[in-house]
Amino acid sequence: MKVVIGYILLVLLLASLVTIELSVNLHLLAIKTATIAGVSLWFWMLFAALQKGRLERKKDWILMLILFNWIAAIFYFFLVYRKSQR
Repeated sequence: MKVVIGYILLVLLLASLVTIELSVNLHLLAIKTATIAGVSLWFWMLFAALQKGRLERKKDWILMLILFNWIAAIFYFFLVYRKSQR
């Protein structure tokens, strides 16, 4: 009986370790996906800012995109890019 309980505890321990490993891997996958999406948005908005807009506003947006990366890219997308696509 003690051997059976020991095996059950061992199986439960291994299952919990596998679950922890999967959750860590999913967490890392989410971080990698968000990073790729942020960098892609940043490049997309940087190229859009280089191609469009008035010169004095273009310099400001390019400087902000370089300094603040994906945060500025989100602002640029909603404040400038979407309005220009309408």
